[in-house]
Amino acid sequence: MFLLFHWVEQKRVMDFRNPGSQGDGSFFGITDDFKSKENGYPGGRLFDPIGFSRGDEAMYKKYKQNEIVNGRLAMVANLGFWAQYAATGKGPIQNLADHLADPYHTTFTTNGVSVPFFR
Repeated sequence: MFLLFHWVEQKRVMDFRNPGSQGDGSFFGITDDFKSKENGYPGGRLFDPIGFSRGDEAMYKKYKQNEIVNGRLAMVANLGFWAQYAATGKGPIQNLADHLADPYHTTFTTNGVSVPFFR
């Protein structure tokens, strides 16, 4: 999965360096499937299969903003998962199962790390 992320970001970097290069046929001869509306933003049929970038310009800007906001929210959630594992030694699903099994005694105050003086 990391290699796919790396490939997409490399395509973006190369498009910033050489505008319009995403659709130049350098990837197995594919041309139109990588062309986008703007420089450095993946588009075309492969990156925008539903066609959100086509149509109203105001909605296109709104979709881009929503993508950034949701990406940032996902990064904060991921940070929460890492912090939760560091505090309890368990993943989020196991912690949820433990909390649902005993909601009054398995909380963030009882793990001994989040609020150390509550223990």
